[in-house]
Amino acid sequence: MVDRSPISGGQVPRPPAHRNPPPTSMSPIPGRPPPHLPPSFRPTKRGASCCKICCCCFLVTFLLILLLLTVAGGLIYLYHPKPPSFRIQSCKISAVHVAAKPEGTYFSAAVSAAIQLTNPNEKMMYRYGETYVGITVGDEKDTDMGSTTLPGFEQAGLTTTTLKVETSVKDELLDKREEERLPKQYEDKSLKVNLEVTTTVGIETMGLKIGMLNVAASCQGMTLKDIQSGNASPDCTIRTLHNLDHCTY
Repeated sequence: MVDRSPISGGQVPRPPAHRNPPPTSMSPIPGRPPPHLPPSFRPTKRGASCCKICCCCFLVTFLLILLLLTVAGGLIYLYHPKPPSFRIQSCKISAVHVAAKPEGTYFSAAVSAAIQLTNPNEKMMYRYGETYVGITVGDEKDTDMGSTTLPGFEQAGLTTTTLKVETSVKDELLDKREEERLPKQYEDKSLKVNLEVTTTVGIETMGLKIGMLNVAASCQGMTLKDIQSGNASPDCTIRTLHNLDHCTY
């Protein structure tokens, strides 16, 4: 007969393959260490990458500017470029009408002028952008005679180009001084004509284009009699945007 008496202590017998769980006080088994990446695969900080890109862009820009300055200096040394010259070739004021009204004296007229541009360089072509021309008359540029804008053009070396300028003014109110001087000076051809020319000029030589540079020319102090007789040339002053070049012709 099988003895079915209870086991001492009240514990149920366990099978032979059973293992007791490890005590809770034991530390966990350490896992595998993270893989060791080579330096080229290690992540880098984003700030350092942006700094390198900025430095590279600055260096490339500096080298390009240095190259352009070197080329420009070489061209200046080889060809000794000269600025273009401006002069008033002709100027005619027509359709003059002076009307006295209760509120004042009004003046109307039309102007037809020709401006002569000369390129004194043999191996350099000038490229002109749009050209603005404003005309005034009087000792102190008192009376406005209108303005116009001419399209751009190219001018080969050692050539002369003539620009035709047509402006007009209608019913311009004159002050007391203009009212007294203008009709008289127009009749005796002592009326002074002033032209303001503003344009952009670039240089082309050996297939290389340089520019554009803002240029302004001021032609003033010539009377109608001097211009129409052709005995004298107006005093035209050329200045660049930064006033680097100042020549009088």
